[in-house]
Formats: sequence, structure tokens, C-alpha cells
Amino acid sequence: PTTALSTHLSETIRTYLPELLNRQQVKEMVDRVAQTSPRLVEDLVPKVVSLAEIQRVLRQLLRERVPVRDLTSILEAIGDAAMVSKDVDVITEAVRSVLGRVICRQYLNERGELPVISLAPSLEERLIGQIVRTDQGPVLALPTTDAQALATRIARAIESAVAQPVLLSTPVLRPHLWRLFSRVLPQIGVLSHTEVPHNLRLATLTVLD
Repeated sequence: PTTALSTHLSETIRTYLPELLNRQQVKEMVDRVAQTSPRLVEDLVPKVVSLAEIQRVLRQLLRERVPVRDLTSILEAIGDAAMVSKDVDVITEAVRSVLGRVICRQYLNERGELPVISLAPSLEERLIGQIVRTDQGPVLALPTTDAQALATRIARAIESAVAQPVLLSTPVLRPHLWRLFSRVLPQIGVLSHTEVPHNLRLATLTVLD
């Protein structure tokens, strides 16, 4: 019972941690980095990005259960990406690429392989073609029936897997697929190809087309 309670409590904390991360906590985290890397913080905040923007990126990483302990690397990646785009999705994807090895580690099977569910190029092209621009930013406007059918196929692949697989896609699609499936398949990780180290072996369970 103690172990079960501890596990449940840890899971609950991880679920609500993004919402608990407030602006003051972000400032304190950035201030700690400034003690060891003063030039990095001086050049970054607020000249390139604000604390609010850093908070949004950190919250999104935490929503997808990405560790944010290496804040120095995260801030460096945010700074590089923010020089090119102010889109939070674009910045977050750049950070995830830097943290790829850490992200993948939590999904490795006992043989050190990354179990994946891949998308066929033709399916990726169709999905990318259904991304539309809105006032709130790009949105994957996938018909409900198509989304349900795809979620069902992914769920079946997960059920037949020995180890929890991840859904692997292009960086452009990755955040949209996570938003699409995060509620119906809350435990699945959605990774992009740029996050997977070149020397990491993939164990492909199925290719969706």
C-alpha cells in the first residue's frame, strides 16, 4: 500500500507540475543558472526572450514529461531558436532536439532499443497537408473520424507491444500529434526524428499508412 500510494502521489505531482510552475519559480531557476553562466542569462533575458516565454516552454516540456534539470542547455537552445522564431512550438522543438538523448532514455526497452510506431511518408504528407493557420497558431484540422481511427490503430499497437512504444514523426507534425492523442492515449510519448540520437537502435513495431 505504501508503494502504491507513493507511486500515485508521484504521478499526480507530475501531472499537475506544469500548472504549478509559476513565473517567480522560473525567475529563481534562471537566477541560479546566472550564478554559473552569467553571460548566457545576460544575453538572453529579456533581450531575446522574456521570463513568460521561458515559462511557456518549460511548462510544455513538463506536460510531456521532459526533465528540465539541465536548464543551462535549455536556455541556450531557447536563445538560439528565439533568434529565428518566436513561435513557442518551434522553440520547444529546438529544445527537445537538444535534450533528445535524455528524452529517449525513459522509453528504452531492456535491450537498450527505442520501440517505435512510425508513420508512412504518405500518411505524414497527408497530415501535414491538413495543418491550417489560425489566430491561435497552426492547428492540425483532422476530421474526428480520421483522428479516432488513427488513435485506435495506435492503441492496438501499444496493446500488442512488450515495452511501451513511442510515436515517431517529423518535427513539424510532432506537437500536433501530441495534442491530438494526449487525452485519449495519455501515456504515449510522441517524438520527432531529430530527437533520436543517430547511434540509438530503433525497434519498429508497426508503420501506420
